[in-house]
Amino acid sequence: MNPYKAGLPLDTVVIFNMGPVSYLSSGGIRSLLGAERTLKEREGCIYLCNLKSYPLDVLKMAGFDQIFSIKPTVKDALQSGSTAPYSERVNG
Repeated sequence: MNPYKAGLPLDTVVIFNMGPVSYLSSGGIRSLLGAERTLKEREGCIYLCNLKSYPLDVLKMAGFDQIFSIKPTVKDALQSGSTAPYSERVNG
């Protein structure tokens, strides 16, 4: 069933706890970009949190730190995702 057609509520915020991730491949980045694109269509966004230094460096070198909302902890991501209006979630 297509949730758009069924009128069901759609998720607008997804939080990825990246703590266990020590390596981020181009395929992983593509998956994150796909999730970001889907949520942006719903006026939402994803948060990446608990990033280790290597994956964070990869995202920064490629400029993806400007696309994804990166937070230091899950708690920070939860607070940002539940209270911020759309424009702040995307730009903050």
